[in-house]
Amino acid sequence: TTTSTTASTPDLSTANLFTSTIPSPLAPEDKNLRLALFLGYSAYNNLRNSLFLNLEQIHDLLLAYVNQIQAIYYQKSLRSKLNIILVKIDVHKSEIFGTHGGQRDKILNEFCKYQQSLNPLDNSSQDHWDMALYLTSLNLYSVDRRGINDKTMGLSSVGSICSTNNNCVIVEFGSVNDLGRPFPSAGLMSTWIAAHEMAHK
Repeated sequence: TTTSTTASTPDLSTANLFTSTIPSPLAPEDKNLRLALFLGYSAYNNLRNSLFLNLEQIHDLLLAYVNQIQAIYYQKSLRSKLNIILVKIDVHKSEIFGTHGGQRDKILNEFCKYQQSLNPLDNSSQDHWDMALYLTSLNLYSVDRRGINDKTMGLSSVGSICSTNNNCVIVEFGSVNDLGRPFPSAGLMSTWIAAHEMAHK
């Protein structure tokens, strides 16, 4: 089962993250990104059982997560701002698609297909998103000639934002290694990984 939020989700493109004053109009060179955020069952289960958060608190945490990403893309060192418009929050209360034990490429492919099936094809639809972000507490890994590499903390393909079946990103959130120790992706540091992977698009 899933819990989905659309209309009540705030438009972060008009949020001023640094002052309490009314933000100025968006500059012509600013870019907008319509984002759908999906919280995987492993992350949902982790937040419920480890931090004892209820659904409303999880929702607030996810809003803070996206706000942090927005703050990163509002850095003055960037030539133009990227305004994130959050159009959907989808919390998975059960496994919706295969986890493959954390195998990153298979999870990314599964999520890409899943989010594409939900995304309205009409770009003018208020429910349409440009990019889908999936947060998981699984320890993502890849397999290479040396064996299993569990250093992956996020994954996306490069330059595929315009592809409706490949406009997706997966990021660890609350993951631990085999010794039970947290990765840098364990808390809100995960937002930096998300921002990095989103920039590949």
